[in-house]
Amino acid sequence: MQRTITRISPDQPTCQLFTGHIGCGKSTELFRLKAELEQDGFYVVYFESSQDLDMGDVDISDILLSIARQVSETMESAKIKVRPSYFTNLFAEVAEFLQTPIDLSAEAELSVGIARVTAKTKDSPKLRSQLRQYLEPRTNSILQSINEELLDVANLELKRQGKKGLAVKEWQQRVHKK
Repeated sequence: MQRTITRISPDQPTCQLFTGHIGCGKSTELFRLKAELEQDGFYVVYFESSQDLDMGDVDISDILLSIARQVSETMESAKIKVRPSYFTNLFAEVAEFLQTPIDLSAEAELSVGIARVTAKTKDSPKLRSQLRQYLEPRTNSILQSINEELLDVANLELKRQGKKGLAVKEWQQRVHKK
């Protein structure tokens, strides 16, 4: 994975799947990869989506919002401003669609906006279902915004700061219940 990111495709986005049995060392390898990429000059965002998501009830829109929140939160802590216009408009539409007040001021960071939306729906299966139904036909647009308005912008800014690029490592532990 490191070779693909650093040598084969350092200027092209890649998507790689890393899987294995419980206890086989996936987390250990991902932490090793993180350290190696950082040593090679990459800025790495590593997060466990299972901390954000209810793994027993997860949808593609939940995963995309989790990725957007984690990346934007990390960029914000690195003093890199990312404010995808698509998400600004989307959150206004979501608040109206759900008919629930969600304070999303213009100054609010993207991660704060996502956190407010997900907090409103977290304890309500009905609202969560409505949000998913609303977001599902917008999945491609959400993904495009994440790629173009969040990851590409962050990657360019990190390169301006002397980094070789941005690597996002999302770890998802699935628990199988009997």
